Amino acid sequence: CPSGRHGTNSVNLDPSTGSCVSMHPNGETVAVGTSKGDVAIVPLHNKRDGCTYFSTRPHYAIQGIEWIDTNNLVTLHIKGILVWWMFSGGAASPPTKHAVLSMGTI
Repeated sequence: CPSGRHGTNSVNLDPSTGSCVSMHPNGETVAVGTSKGDVAIVPLHNKRDGCTYFSTRPHYAIQGIEWIDTNNLVTLHIKGILVWWMFSGGAASPPTKHAVLSMGTI
């Protein structure tokens, strides 16, 4: 992705912090989570579509990321925190935080 700002929470994404990736069910994009708590939704085929970036703050350090289905993404953070993100307009739209689950102590 070109360095730019997109999404509901603009971030400067540092490619060296990428920590996990998940292929979207449609096979056209991937979600990349970073050790700084940022997410990039990256198109694989049509680069002109651009990337969607968002920050998961105050939750930092994404250790795992997985699409539940075409409009729902889960991020796993340090300290046992899971965040469920909903993309009402598809993967290219800004997400909304649907739920937070803490599995450990904070």
